[in-house]
Amino acid sequence: MATLPFDQLLAPLPGAQPCGEDMLFSAEFDSIQDARRFDDPSLDQGEWVTEIKEADWRAVIAESTSLLQNRTKDLRLAAWLAEALSKECGFAGLREGYELIAGLCEQFWEHLYPLPEADDPEARTGRMAWLATRSSQLICEVPLPGRSHPPRSGTGRRAVARKNHAGAV
Repeated sequence: MATLPFDQLLAPLPGAQPCGEDMLFSAEFDSIQDARRFDDPSLDQGEWVTEIKEADWRAVIAESTSLLQNRTKDLRLAAWLAEALSKECGFAGLREGYELIAGLCEQFWEHLYPLPEADDPEARTGRMAWLATRSSQLICEVPLPGRSHPPRSGTGRRAVARKNHAGAV
């Protein structure tokens, strides 16, 4: 079960900028992006068989949490953290990720990274839209109660797609 340190994550950072610095082009962001990367084991590798890369979700959680507590308030990091929490902690993790994003938006919207460009909030809303879209896949990957693995053959994804297509919420 996930238990984020919300008091620390939602506290303003010391100094003149309560949201810290924009770390988009930092080595720390690159490290988190690399930890999130994984290969699809179902894809044919052809003649060149290589070791399949698996995401290091625990590293994503640790590094994202540290940066959000100490260096920056950033929706990209919060979305990656929500994704990783979902992978490690299931529904509880995804819920905490959304709670963190809501808290960041409520408390830091004016200075939250990424900053909007010329009154265009898409830089921010795009991060939230990405997580909303990704969440349908994450939900299908959570093992159901009494099962150690998610539904096979994409049955969960098909059910979600049917409901979405029918206009169900």
